[in-house]
Amino acid sequence: MNTAARLDWGARILPTMAAVHGCLLHHHAHLADLPRRKKPDRTMVSAADEESEALLLPALRALTPAAGIVSEESFTEDSAAHAQGCWLVDPLDGTNGFLHGSDQFVVLLAYVVEGVAVWGMIGHPPSGKVVWGDAETRTIMHTVLSGADHAEPKPLWQPDDAEGVAQPAAEVAQRLQVHAAQGYVSGGESADSVRAHKLMHGLGEGFHFQSLHSGLKFLRMVEGYGTSYFRTRPCSAWDIAAGAALLTAIGGEVLDGEGQPMVFPTTGSMLCTGGFFARISKHTAARYPA
Repeated sequence: MNTAARLDWGARILPTMAAVHGCLLHHHAHLADLPRRKKPDRTMVSAADEESEALLLPALRALTPAAGIVSEESFTEDSAAHAQGCWLVDPLDGTNGFLHGSDQFVVLLAYVVEGVAVWGMIGHPPSGKVVWGDAETRTIMHTVLSGADHAEPKPLWQPDDAEGVAQPAAEVAQRLQVHAAQGYVSGGESADSVRAHKLMHGLGEGFHFQSLHSGLKFLRMVEGYGTSYFRTRPCSAWDIAAGAALLTAIGGEVLDGEGQPMVFPTTGSMLCTGGFFARISKHTAARYPA
């Protein structure tokens, strides 16, 4: 699958993402009636997760018939390897918060080739926001869904200099000017943990910690609201890959627990056991001094 073939993926997936947003918002408004259960790994799954997945997977199969699909609610560890590329799908990231009424939940789609996340999309149903981008073309698009309709997609980041380095839209640059200077860091766990304290100390003085749930943190970073995101506990590849593709597109990176570029599995265990550290990169932040 070459880069040119991925250029229109966002526009082609948006109608399905609109249906997914509608499905999740409906269930979010009727939580008392929503069936749910614990999976063997003790995490929660609900009918909302499963219905979202049921909408997404046929659309992805139609888009890329030769590609594999690994999705959280239908995943098995004996899935075959996917030489032509593979989708990593989290149809509802942030299920636990969702079931408690939180609006910090997202839908995550990533296309992975040989362990590298090359395309990603994040949808946030409560706000209607959808962002998607290609790590190789250095372009991120965004829109806001309203029912089956959406605003005209516009670039959030796009290459506009001789070196092809991604540049942000004006409103993103303004936010980065503040947040890059103040060093906003987001974490997927309490900043009181020992490992989190050590990592925060290693980042230097003056960083502000903000706690958010789910892959919403990646969305906020590409919008210019934060510079870094870390997690010291294990998580699944489908939780990270979409955000990794978007951060790579803007010159950022996602590193594993050993400080190496994250490699995303598409077969066997999907756990990334050493945690990870994501950042928009010093190079990106340095362009927007206060």
